[in-house]
Amino acid sequence: MRLIYTIFGLALLAVLFLNNSTGAGLNQGVDRTGSPLSPGYCNECHSANAFSPSLAVRLIDTSGQAVTSYTPGASYRLEVVINTQTAALRYGFQAVALTGAANTNAGAFATATGIRVVNIAQRQYAEQQNKSASNTFRVPWTAPASGSGPVRFYAAGVAANNGGTSSADGAARLTDPLVIPELTSSATEVEELPIRLAAFPNPARDYVTMRIDGASGFMADVLLFDASGRLVQRDTRPVLPGRTEWNIDMANLSNGQYWIEIRDELQAGARIAVRKQ
Repeated sequence: MRLIYTIFGLALLAVLFLNNSTGAGLNQGVDRTGSPLSPGYCNECHSANAFSPSLAVRLIDTSGQAVTSYTPGASYRLEVVINTQTAALRYGFQAVALTGAANTNAGAFATATGIRVVNIAQRQYAEQQNKSASNTFRVPWTAPASGSGPVRFYAAGVAANNGGTSSADGAARLTDPLVIPELTSSATEVEELPIRLAAFPNPARDYVTMRIDGASGFMADVLLFDASGRLVQRDTRPVLPGRTEWNIDMANLSNGQYWIEIRDELQAGARIAVRKQ
């Protein structure tokens, strides 16, 4: 009888492992990222600490650059890499994006090759669709609306030996979330200026051409902010009634995201996001 129980127990563990290989969110309906909503991360099952895994997580824009802030509504990719001291045969992960004191869902993940998105308690979780031979996962993510504030990404990953059980695997999580603040052009909001802005090419390389359409002319204060809100360039240019175009030099700037803000003499303003690559 004891042998029967033992065989049954091993079979049950194997079934649980095979199910969870397609994602703990799908099969357990549980947050395993180690976030404040998680009852425990992946090491509860994959507890052998095999392969000594660790996580590297970045948010990448459409030009392939890692960002330190997000533009509301813009498209990005969350990259989760499971590093190991010795190579594993299979990998899995789970990630979630949260914001605010209530840990509400932030933005929207999308499915991709090998990536599934599941909903748990009105929050989106990205995880592997099947056991992956690659240690790198890239998940499309659309940033939330303006005013959402900083987004916290939590993630956990598994490095497995593909042996059919979880007994010789390892798991890791981010000890601190990846925090990405919302991109703002300055510390204070400005009154909206009744002009229409366009910037091209965007992404830019050596320069960006600003096109300004408006009924009135004025002397413009032209401010260029980096992704952290730091003022990196300032100039004064004339804006003519109707349409005005002039170039802004970006050749000596680092790749990444920027805001160009146009202000009139009364400090009313309008802004547009540009990307240097």
